[in-house]
Amino acid sequence: MRFEENLLREFAYTITEPQFLPHRTDAVIILDYFNPRSTGDMAFRVRNRENLARVRFGARIWHYVADKAKKEQQRLPPIPFFYLVGLTLALPHLRQMALSEGIPDYIIRLLDNDAVGIGNTLTQLQLVASDPTLKRAKHITIVSSSYHVPRIRRTAATCLPPDAQMWHAILGVPFEELPFDITMVKAEIDRIIAYSDKGDIARDPRH
Repeated sequence: MRFEENLLREFAYTITEPQFLPHRTDAVIILDYFNPRSTGDMAFRVRNRENLARVRFGARIWHYVADKAKKEQQRLPPIPFFYLVGLTLALPHLRQMALSEGIPDYIIRLLDNDAVGIGNTLTQLQLVASDPTLKRAKHITIVSSSYHVPRIRRTAATCLPPDAQMWHAILGVPFEELPFDITMVKAEIDRIIAYSDKGDIARDPRH
């Protein structure tokens, strides 16, 4: 019960804490959302409110970092890459969403998270950890929905290198931009408890 109570406090803090955008990062990484019970063509199903908000927030971070680097006329670190980690059929639509937010095409990188029923948060983070370019990164910024952040932190603790090798920030779309029902939090807590009991994710995040 104490673990669940601690998770509730963590969720409350995550949802209400102010967002501080990184001044520098090597990559902004968007984790996609896909509801297998949704209907319609793939473009409609991918352009859901979650993905739209995640890509938009990630683009805001990317523009902030890129503009700051240009103003300071610094060549290092380079302009960050913009990674989209999503299901195979979703990636072309996610790319179009990123382009519509002003992300240059040559900056975009795609990580294929396979098909519905196979790809999940764990496989997304495993893709991030195994990407050759990201392996050389000193700092990455992972973007998802705010209710998803506590589970991502624990998944990252099992997948990503120690902070001494790769610092990472995990940012959720601000609640006012992507509100959600409290039942989403309860479902996430249940997942964290179940997955940590199985050993798929860490019980406690590194940070």
